[in-house]
Formats: sequence, structure tokens, C-alpha cells
Amino acid sequence: MLWLLVACGGEETKVDGGEPFIPLANCVGTMDFDAGPDGILEGTYTFLYNGRGDPDEVTYDQEIDGTINSRMSYLYDSNDLLLDRTWDGNADGIVDIRTTYFYDDHDFLIEERQDNGDDGTDERSTTYTYDGAGQIALATIWDADIFREDGLYTWSDGLQESILWRNPERGDTLVSYFYNVDRLLEREDTDLGVDEVIEQRELITWDDLGRELQVNKDIGADGVPEYRSSWSYVCEG
Repeated sequence: MLWLLVACGGEETKVDGGEPFIPLANCVGTMDFDAGPDGILEGTYTFLYNGRGDPDEVTYDQEIDGTINSRMSYLYDSNDLLLDRTWDGNADGIVDIRTTYFYDDHDFLIEERQDNGDDGTDERSTTYTYDGAGQIALATIWDADIFREDGLYTWSDGLQESILWRNPERGDTLVSYFYNVDRLLEREDTDLGVDEVIEQRELITWDDLGRELQVNKDIGADGVPEYRSSWSYVCEG
């Protein structure tokens, strides 16, 4: 099972005018995955966060028996920019997918490249362009040298409102984002075909420290979730 790069904590904040408080700094996060949901777990993910609140490693235990079935590892530079992410699908020490990240002189992400098999050949790449406010305006995905799809971003008050994905084979898809008063994402709606019909909805809840607690994924947007991810944390200090 391959999972996406996850950022599941709120932004750092000042506490009593002192050092910034980073919700996930030096934490171990556990995510239990329940399909149905029927109370029977399909697996557990363990996230190891560094002192900056970024994930250093994510492991997956499919049978919840203490055996690691896959591992994701992250590499950062001295400025905390993600440089490299590797996925070891069998936890056998062999990299199955390597994703490399490239930045401009202002530390804006401009490209990511995916190498399946870690053989030096990139099978997929995504390039990013920005608007005058330094927000992503366009993402373009390529399979090798073949165009796959564009993503047009819209923003409001510094928060991402939507992405319109334009795929010549599949058609258009609109993904819309909604936030709570603390500017944390609480709902994500997917409209396949951009016909104002929501085919998929994710509802997200957070704890008082701005850490993700639960995600309910509703495939038919009928109010009945098909998947549930529940989080717990153990942190130093």
C-alpha cells in the first residue's frame, strides 16, 4: 500500500511570546485505518516526527502484529526543505519508488520527479508555477514526456480554495477545500465532471493543539463513510 506525503499538524504558533509551539515536534503519531468502517482495522501507520514537526519516517503494519510491511523515509536539507522521499514497499531495504524535489532560488517547489524502481529513470514528474503572491497557480503532471493533466489552483485569504484538474482522457475534476475558524482543513469535496454533483467527501477533525484526529472518507457523499482513519500521538516534553 502506497500512501501520500502527509502533513497533519497545524502551523507553529507562539506561546506566551516565547519559542514557537510546533504541534507535531518530536511526536510519534499512530494512524489506525478502518475500511467499512466496521471496527476491524486493516492496518496501522506509525509516523516519526522530528523536532521541526516534519515526518522522518512512516511505517505500515498491515496485520497489526508488530511486523513492518512497508516504509516511507524523508530527507531534508538544512533549511528544512524536503529533498527526497523513498518508499520501500516490502520493508526489505530496497527502494521501490523515489521522489526527488527541486526548488528555485526563493525555496519555492518547482518540480518533483518520481522514479519507479529507483533505477535513475523518472516515470512521472510534476511542475509548479506561482502567482504574484507566491501561491501555486498551476501544477502540470507528466508521465515521462507525455502530458497527463493540469491543476489550476484558486486561493482566498491565503487558503487554498480549490484545484480544477483537467485531464484529456478522464475529463475535468474539481476538488474544493473548506476550513474551520482556526484555518484548519475540515472538508474536501470532489466533483467528477464539474457538474455540481459531489462524488466524494472527506471530513476531518482536529484536537485542541491542531493535530489531526480523524478522517472520514465518504465515496458516494451520501453521509456514510467507507473509510476511517483515526490518530493518536505520543510526544516528548
